[in-house]
Amino acid sequence: MKRDLTALAQTTFDVVVIGGGITGVCIARDAARRGLSVALVERRDFSSGTSSGTTRLVHGGLRYLATGQYTLVRESLRERRAWLRIAPQLVRPLSFVLPTRSLREELYLRAGLSLYDGLSFDRNRGMPDSEHMHGHRRVSSDEARELEPVLKGRAMYGALVYSDAQMLSPERLAIACLQDAAAHGAQVANYAEVTSFNVADGALHSAMVRCAISGDTFDVRGRTFVNAAGPWSDVLLDAAMDGEPSHRLQRSKGIHIVIRSVVGMHALTLPMPGSHLFVVPWQGQSLIGTTDTPFNDDPDALRVKSDEVDLLVDTLRQGLPSLAAGDIDVRDAYAGLRPLLASGKNTYKASRRAEVVRHDRFGGPRNLVSALGGKWTTSRHTAELAVNQVADVLDERVRTCDTADSPLPIEPVATDVRAATHFAVTEEMALALTDVLERRTSLGLMGPPAPEVVDEAANTMQQLLGWSESSVAAERARVVARQDWRVADPSSAPAA
Repeated sequence: MKRDLTALAQTTFDVVVIGGGITGVCIARDAARRGLSVALVERRDFSSGTSSGTTRLVHGGLRYLATGQYTLVRESLRERRAWLRIAPQLVRPLSFVLPTRSLREELYLRAGLSLYDGLSFDRNRGMPDSEHMHGHRRVSSDEARELEPVLKGRAMYGALVYSDAQMLSPERLAIACLQDAAAHGAQVANYAEVTSFNVADGALHSAMVRCAISGDTFDVRGRTFVNAAGPWSDVLLDAAMDGEPSHRLQRSKGIHIVIRSVVGMHALTLPMPGSHLFVVPWQGQSLIGTTDTPFNDDPDALRVKSDEVDLLVDTLRQGLPSLAAGDIDVRDAYAGLRPLLASGKNTYKASRRAEVVRHDRFGGPRNLVSALGGKWTTSRHTAELAVNQVADVLDERVRTCDTADSPLPIEPVATDVRAATHFAVTEEMALALTDVLERRTSLGLMGPPAPEVVDEAANTMQQLLGWSESSVAAERARVVARQDWRVADPSSAPAA
């Protein structure tokens, strides 16, 4: 997978995908596998926004049943099975313990889990026996505390145990989708920002793209364009359409923290007043999340704030009173924005459904399609629907979508820092030190990486990319700043 800006500038593509989060890369993969010529451009690094700011779960969305979103839950459960099939190295079944506080609550939750099990009736179809997911079961409060001793301080009537799935690295999973797209002919580039469009005769003809490293600009021409910019989707629509865009987003901010391991083999789903909290085993630590608050600022201004971390820690201690203050030493914190379809509801209750929009039906360019809203788990299916619309705009027959059944090419990450860095730069378009430490590997996601790790990665990148000493210093400074509750500007370009 090579970054070839010349090829991007010299080709007219069937489809130009704007946005390198999980929805965009799934669209590129789907379109390329169906025989279309594909370009994908991403203004930062792949999966550096919402797609990496998740709880690292592939789940059906149990709580969506309470608001009657049965179709979304069924879609999510079907897509959970698809990810388990095509990426078994990175997506694994995970058992959850859900404490109950009363008989009434338990009966209510058991009814919901019975429906959840029913909607996932085909969860084990085509899966090896070792990966089978079982229906929910009830355990007593004592049994729940035996399963996860951290529950000892929590008052419980009993608990329910159910199955969902976890992705070990959403960033690696997205890279695998990109590699598959590139293997089928797609041209992809990170740090390539769309700044404007050439619009004529009611259609988009090209997108002006600026390379964040060199500052050079060039046109990417396409027969169709897909807006997959996530939380920036309506900002992109402002540039592509005359007048007020027909669709707007409401953004929800969610933060997560990483602490020492406080759970064993199970994740915890903790009902909290007006929300819920996940405690998930991850990389030998525990991942805690998530919050859900409206975010009305510029999406580029997203930051984790210390008071938000403090509030999440307090919420965790309420949910798990057995944890002493010293047990919650926050090793890392990160934020993400959910791009929700504007509905007027509060963000916790707003739907996580996706909508694929053909803008010619709303007075916009006839060859512009947007993939709005949605969630990580359903991104593959959203991509399928988006490519169906692209084919319709092109008025061409394309191959049947096969992304739900085609295994992803997943490369193991080398344990040696130099080898991992070399592969990330030469084969996976890592252009910044944070790309390597946070998205091609997990070295920077479990607290500050050891100085010798940063040194080895930085020295390797300097040799491969020809960085000056001042560029190396700037890259090191970004790594340090990223560990300070992620206050560095994530949109700043890598070293030239």
